Amino acid sequence: MIVVAVSDVHAPRYLESFVSKLTPCHADIVLLAGDMIDKNSPAAFWEVFKHLREVFDAPIISCFGNSEWFSYREFLKRRFPEVVWLDDEGMVYNSSDGERVAIFGSLGVLHTPTKWQLRNYPSIMQIYQNRIRKITRYFETVESERKVLLTHYATCRETLVGEGEEYLDELGRDLSELFWSCSIDISIHGHAHLSNVRSTKIGKTRVYNVAFPVTSGCTRIEL
Repeated sequence: MIVVAVSDVHAPRYLESFVSKLTPCHADIVLLAGDMIDKNSPAAFWEVFKHLREVFDAPIISCFGNSEWFSYREFLKRRFPEVVWLDDEGMVYNSSDGERVAIFGSLGVLHTPTKWQLRNYPSIMQIYQNRIRKITRYFETVESERKVLLTHYATCRETLVGEGEEYLDELGRDLSELFWSCSIDISIHGHAHLSNVRSTKIGKTRVYNVAFPVTSGCTRIEL
């Protein structure tokens, strides 16, 4: 089973470059790890979607990034019903070879909330804890042969190498214990634009940073 994944196109910012790097290849599913559009640009998703559809006819599954503001997530869901939007929820994809692939999509969690988050969401740490519980509950109870965690925020430190040390806690959180306890096969994330490590392996879990500024294209993953 082939997964194609990408994030952080921030359309219209990197749209032209993104489109120029799109090349046809087989994909069973396309996973978007958030920030496909820039802040205040929800309509720009049309260009992203249109060009993805010109290259891939596979199902498109997406989580939200921090640039997909809460105020227009419902707009995106209504305007693009062809996309499966996973907002702290999971789904099971039945592959052509009969495997059940459980996918949980979420913005993810940070080790340390940003100042903006603390100012606007005083209960942000509780929100993060609840989010981790949702992810854990889903993967512990779902019946599937494969498990994929799709988040915008990073899920380990290894794929943040190259980022400034002072920003690491605000780019993601180490979820290696969750990888192990939930037997997650693949963790896909974005958000880290300056990392020079695109993938790593933590136990049995393969972790991929698919941020477009890092990969300069889509990431092809064999599941």
